[in-house]
Amino acid sequence: MRRLVLKVSVLLLAVSVSHWWSCPTCLWGQDQHTWPAWNQWRGPGRDAIVRGAVWPDCVDESHLTRLWRVELPPSYSGPIVSESLVFTTATADEEREVAYAFDRHSGEKLWEVNWPGAMSVPFFAASNGSWIRATPACDGERLFVAGMRDVLVCLDAQTGQEQWRVDFVEKLGTPVPSFGFASSPLIDGRWLYVQAGASLVKLDKTSGEIAWRVLPEAGGMMDSAFSSPVIATLAGHRQLVVQNAVA
Repeated sequence: MRRLVLKVSVLLLAVSVSHWWSCPTCLWGQDQHTWPAWNQWRGPGRDAIVRGAVWPDCVDESHLTRLWRVELPPSYSGPIVSESLVFTTATADEEREVAYAFDRHSGEKLWEVNWPGAMSVPFFAASNGSWIRATPACDGERLFVAGMRDVLVCLDAQTGQEQWRVDFVEKLGTPVPSFGFASSPLIDGRWLYVQAGASLVKLDKTSGEIAWRVLPEAGGMMDSAFSSPVIATLAGHRQLVVQNAVA
């Protein structure tokens, strides 16, 4: 077991930062039929560890071959992959948020879905780009996308058809987070966890219904949280771990 594909991830990020445009590049040194899934932020275990085949000591051109490359609008979101698909998101024309699905083996775009949802973030963050923040998550059937304006959208992973949508500002009466929805959704069995609506929220992933909401804050500029929850076994107990803006 070796640590995450750091150099591949850095390459993706470096292309995005240096050119101010996302450009997912498929690079792999294994047989395509053995590719593992990387279905959410920091991978299946949320721990940035790739399990399975042993990685080479060096990840460079002698071990990696570019299979395909796709130009996309800007984004802070990381790509995720299922057994057959690659998903990513972007902000287009400073007006729309876009979710994409590509064939993992060929890079062919299979579907694209967009909705109005862009916003401008304040201060120093604006100079780095007002782009969609959170990395989506996929359970094999559904893709969960966190939009900047505190909107969580569930799409059919195969077709891109919208299954449900939760607008936390509208539903809970909370302000739009000043720096955008930055919490990458966490999948755990039937449930989905996000920091949204100036709180930590647990939702039924099949319906979008809110099961509970805890750690409420004022939201907005000073009280919005930006962490992505994780589940870990600590002191012998399986726990949901999250950081909020209030100590």
